[in-house]
Amino acid sequence: MSHTIGRSRSIRPERAAGISAIRRIARSIAVVRKYGIDIAGQRGRKVGAGDFEVFDLIFAMDRSNLANLRKLAPPEAQHKLHLFLDHTLGTACDVPDPYYEGPEGFETVYSMLFEGCSLLIGRLEERS
Repeated sequence: MSHTIGRSRSIRPERAAGISAIRRIARSIAVVRKYGIDIAGQRGRKVGAGDFEVFDLIFAMDRSNLANLRKLAPPEAQHKLHLFLDHTLGTACDVPDPYYEGPEGFETVYSMLFEGCSLLIGRLEERS
């Protein structure tokens, strides 16, 4: 899934993370399917050294992952690293792990991410 802004810029999301549990993935797939989004074919991967050169923005969903990214990123790429909700919604909060919250937790996280992504795309479109 990608989104084009302006005439020449394209937003191409990548998913890189640690290991996810199969049940967590199945619940995520079920929630977003209700909104017409198919993520069944997505696969996670680890962040690589080249990512810090290729991507303009790199988001962490929580402070722990942001700290790990800061350790991996070279000094010249530190400005690309952001806590997702802080950068998009202005809320210095972690995206909660919905796994322990039941089905409603996945709905809550979907809503947070949808709102944040919508605002981010709007800002990027304004800049182009």
